[in-house]
Amino acid sequence: MYVRLVVTFCSSEKVIKPKEAHIDSSKLETIPAILDDCMVILNKKYSKLEDMLPPHLKNKDFEVIVHGNYLLGLDYNTQAKEWTTPEPIFNIQQLGLPENNRPLIEHL
Repeated sequence: MYVRLVVTFCSSEKVIKPKEAHIDSSKLETIPAILDDCMVILNKKYSKLEDMLPPHLKNKDFEVIVHGNYLLGLDYNTQAKEWTTPEPIFNIQQLGLPENNRPLIEHL
């Protein structure tokens, strides 16, 4: 499922905090849990993401737009004869910085 997150990359606290999200799911009751999973996964990747930052952004707090796919994998346990769910995956497809004075999508 596609997820678009706007997060604050807090260099001072070494944490990524959520700001807003867009997700392509119609099941509203599952969305908060999915977004929590995405934030946990993002924060586990903090040091890798920090290494990708351009020098002028290091040691600053700034917003980042994260585009990715949330995947919940299922493994089949042959002994128990049931499906089990390991830790979810959040594949980051693209990172970007919001533009201050221009909309992300312009009206045609």
